[in-house]
Amino acid sequence: MTVMRGGLVTPDGLACDVVRPSGTARHPVMVIRTPYGKARHLAEAHGWARRGIAVVVQDVRGRHESPGHWRPYTGEDVDGAALAGWVREQPWCDGRVIAYGSSYAAFCALETAGAVDGVIAAVPALGLAETTRERGGAPRLYSHAWWWSTYADCRTDRAGLLDLRLAADPAALAHLPVTTLPERLGLHLPGFAGAWRAPHTGRPPGDVPLLCLAGLYDPFLDAAIDLWRGWTGPAELVAGPWQHDLGLVHRERNGDLPLRHRRPVAAVVTGWISALLAGEPPSRARVAVESTEQWAPAFGAGTIELPLEGSGAFVADPADPFPSRMGPVDVAELASRTDAVVARGEPLAEPLTAVGRPRVRFHGDRRGPGHWAVRLTEERPDGSMIQLGHAIGEDSDVTLPTLSHCLPAGSRLRVEIAGHHFPLHVRHPHTDDDPLTATVLSRSPREVDEVRLTLEIP
Repeated sequence: MTVMRGGLVTPDGLACDVVRPSGTARHPVMVIRTPYGKARHLAEAHGWARRGIAVVVQDVRGRHESPGHWRPYTGEDVDGAALAGWVREQPWCDGRVIAYGSSYAAFCALETAGAVDGVIAAVPALGLAETTRERGGAPRLYSHAWWWSTYADCRTDRAGLLDLRLAADPAALAHLPVTTLPERLGLHLPGFAGAWRAPHTGRPPGDVPLLCLAGLYDPFLDAAIDLWRGWTGPAELVAGPWQHDLGLVHRERNGDLPLRHRRPVAAVVTGWISALLAGEPPSRARVAVESTEQWAPAFGAGTIELPLEGSGAFVADPADPFPSRMGPVDVAELASRTDAVVARGEPLAEPLTAVGRPRVRFHGDRRGPGHWAVRLTEERPDGSMIQLGHAIGEDSDVTLPTLSHCLPAGSRLRVEIAGHHFPLHVRHPHTDDDPLTATVLSRSPREVDEVRLTLEIP
């Protein structure tokens, strides 16, 4: 049985709920600080309480029941440390405090690292720059518009609002200039444009034990891997078949990649907490290899270069940009587009496992400035084309996000090189204007040949 205490306010005025095992015994405490509403964690908190762990869930400053003004990615270190200090003073805390969170709440947990005994960061969204731009600087569009219109510049969520606006106005994301998109959507989002201008601040390494949960189909996968690699304390990385919501990708969904790793996130977290409380936090990395039952112990023990055949010319037109898709979906419907060059390998004579970041290099000529968009897919004998990864680059040497997949014999790898990746990314106008403020679009003739693909193998 668990006992819930709701409506609590910490000394700094922020609202929280406490769910703990019944009785007078002291217990380890898990703290979760979230902008998404503490009520979402009620069932989860009861589950941990049944395992002997008390849970404190707090609305961050300016969200839901906590007073003040929320400035995303600002002040969470101070508020997190205050909550951890308050928890340690409670009669039901045995002195051990673990910070836990996913997405933005993972950022909150990491900001609290200096005041707790361990951190669990799931699919971490590590800052404004990290979430609004790719590593090379290309601005993300759909995810930024969705997150900001749902959560930011408001106290409670505007759930589903962007999708409703797009249903009524399908061309809304093509509005120019991009920085005034909220006005097109009928929203007042004063922080929307400035978020793209945020600088990369870097994350100092922590020395407390860390569990980093990374989703193989999460856009922040490589940021999570870098977090784990840069951590100075005991750190475990588990990269599983999860999307950003930590949900599994299922075989039944429109040709999605069949996944066999069905181990739930809770089982991974429970095992890590048990090891932490026993004083034995692990330092290791595991990544699920899709289409198999295996976990790979590390990344990129070696490389292999695969010869590809394909070259040609096309015109990148931002008025009709090459379309993007999310996740391991079948993109065969896009094969007939003429605004990309396709390079393909020979059918594999035997299975090939790739674990690491693919690299695509090519000789490319273009008229004027612009981006190169690269998509890697697996062509199957049945005619389906499963998207394995995509990336945006400024030059003709593009590194794709981490891949963990076993390619069966008979399949072949396909690389598509285009000029855009819309609406996941802002279209480049092919002029010297800033893509975020440009109002004039120009077509860009392109030529591509000598395409090479390098895979990391375990």
